[in-house]
Amino acid sequence: MKVPGWVLLLLAVSLALSGLVWNSAGPSGAEFAGADNLAAQAAGKPATSFAALWRPPSPEVESGLFALQAAVGGLLLGYVLGRRSRHAS
Repeated sequence: MKVPGWVLLLLAVSLALSGLVWNSAGPSGAEFAGADNLAAQAAGKPATSFAALWRPPSPEVESGLFALQAAVGGLLLGYVLGRRSRHAS
């Protein structure tokens, strides 16, 4: 079944506008509070049962390690998808 482009465009515009309309009906001052902040406030401070084995010396190191982890994951995913596509053809 092929859907015309104008139907998809109309669906995308209606989804975008519905988010703006429904969001404006919320409580004042919390229009763009974000789900993470609201969930953290609702849950309170969670009890941790595990202690970190090592803490990075600075936020820059922590950010760099996170970027390295994302790069390794992306390379691994690309390798697996490339191997699968080569075997599929």
